[in-house]
Amino acid sequence: MNIRERIDCGDPEDSRLEYKSKEVGNQKIALELAAMANSQGGSLILGVRENNDGEPDLIQNVSNPHERVEAVTNVIYDRVEPNLDFNSDTLRVDGDTLVVFTVDQTNTLHSFLNSKIDEPVFPVRRNTRVGYLHGHEVAQHYEASIEGDESDEEYLRLPDGESSNYFLRAPDGHISDICIFSNVYYPGNPVRIDVRAGRLHEVEVEHIFAVLEDLFSLSNGESSFTINQSNAAWIGRGFSNFVHNLRDQKERYSEAEQEYNYNLDLYGNEQAVFISNLDMVYPESTIMIYAGPFVQHEGYRNIAVNFFIDGHPADVRPLIEFSERTGLSLSQAHNVAIPTDGIREPSRIPVKVINKSVRTDVPQSEDHRTVDGVVCVNPFVDNLEFLEQELELEGLSPVTKYECLFAYLRDWDYVDEDNEYEGKRFLVTDWNEFTKGIYANVKEIRFEVNW
Repeated sequence: MNIRERIDCGDPEDSRLEYKSKEVGNQKIALELAAMANSQGGSLILGVRENNDGEPDLIQNVSNPHERVEAVTNVIYDRVEPNLDFNSDTLRVDGDTLVVFTVDQTNTLHSFLNSKIDEPVFPVRRNTRVGYLHGHEVAQHYEASIEGDESDEEYLRLPDGESSNYFLRAPDGHISDICIFSNVYYPGNPVRIDVRAGRLHEVEVEHIFAVLEDLFSLSNGESSFTINQSNAAWIGRGFSNFVHNLRDQKERYSEAEQEYNYNLDLYGNEQAVFISNLDMVYPESTIMIYAGPFVQHEGYRNIAVNFFIDGHPADVRPLIEFSERTGLSLSQAHNVAIPTDGIREPSRIPVKVINKSVRTDVPQSEDHRTVDGVVCVNPFVDNLEFLEQELELEGLSPVTKYECLFAYLRDWDYVDEDNEYEGKRFLVTDWNEFTKGIYANVKEIRFEVNW
């Protein structure tokens, strides 16, 4: 029996059929569709008001149905992870137009960002109502999806290797306040394409990393990363190094507590951000990766990959292959702005050097080593008011949290030289628009100094 026949027969709602009046909000529709996808799939008919028994009672005309579908699509894009595929169609009943949303059952759990608690929830269809999975139910589904994977696809993994990083204390930090220190450039006409997923097993994330390296050669690009905890962070460069540091979580914690005599305040998952150029495939373009590895057990809370291409890509084959090999759905491409602002007269910023970063991109002798960056005391600790006066960006607190900052040298220097450095540029880029649903306040700092 098709949808029209069920309406004509007065069939009541059930686990796979939902009636909604035309006044219902778009967030409610998106929530219902996510719940159906997490259950047995089903159809939602917009423009039907039901009675107390769940039977169709009043047919309503939905004006501008295409605009309504687009609005629901936007809500799903903003609030549902991973992206949810659904079909929509219009249905004429007695001269009125209804909108029919249909979604299939999926093997992957979809989360929905609850605006009231600002946290993701996992909705399911319980008979004719929306319910939410409890923690143990999410864990059972998560474990079953791994154990029940009978596909012949072999998961890829980058080779093991040594990790290097610089440890930063953040006594008054917060798990969501993240700074990344980078000198990558951004496209002049950025077009964003992204993928997002939640509750992934470690082997799945390792596979995503390996596919990214295979298709986009991230190890060959200029890159930086930060791995954040509640009151500390680890910064470094290089994609393979980023992956190795994620694997070496316990070693990083042990080193912080034993070698640095620092008491870590551990949140349930880390917040890691990686930024790199994409020159090998898309010139003048950038990639930003977010990953949230758990602390107490294996797996990742979520992962997001943002591609910022300079203009709409002429060759989308690498992106399509990435989607096919990882099973992640690509978002629609759309133009974005990357907000950036800088401090006027950066020479006013004091540069007190703590350590120097030795170049690793060229062979060097022990007697003649050069450096391309320095770790210096953060002059903005407890000085948020100054930043807010200088920069027209919101949420600048991450810049004040770390005890130290990393600065790039405009001209290389020698390790043994005792030169004084002066600030030449201090730019802050706000990535918050691209971390919605992840709960991370990410600020990128491009601090340049010279002697």
